Amino acid sequence: MQESSFSEFALSNGALSGAYVVSGDSRVASDFVEKYQREYGIDVTNESDLAVYGYGAIELILEGLKSGNTQEFLSSLKDFKSSLGPISADGYQGFTFPVVLKEFTKDGFRYLDH
Repeated sequence: MQESSFSEFALSNGALSGAYVVSGDSRVASDFVEKYQREYGIDVTNESDLAVYGYGAIELILEGLKSGNTQEFLSSLKDFKSSLGPISADGYQGFTFPVVLKEFTKDGFRYLDH
């Protein structure tokens, strides 16, 4: 299990301790976080989930535009390599990507996948 911090937890004054959350795997985004910090000088380690979701959405839109048919590109997506990890269309106008279960602790949160 890996410990990490989480800004929303800090703002909760401990009220979230023991709660669980399913979210994207921040560890998959480590390359994105490093590049972002190098480029902009801003530490997004604790906020990487939100930043990487936005970046992942832009990656999909840009690739869809490049394809010439964004709707077809998005609806037939299979294992697209993104900052969120592999993304695939689910056949129901949605997408799948790797997620993990996290438990809030007094120190932030920990991954419950090992």
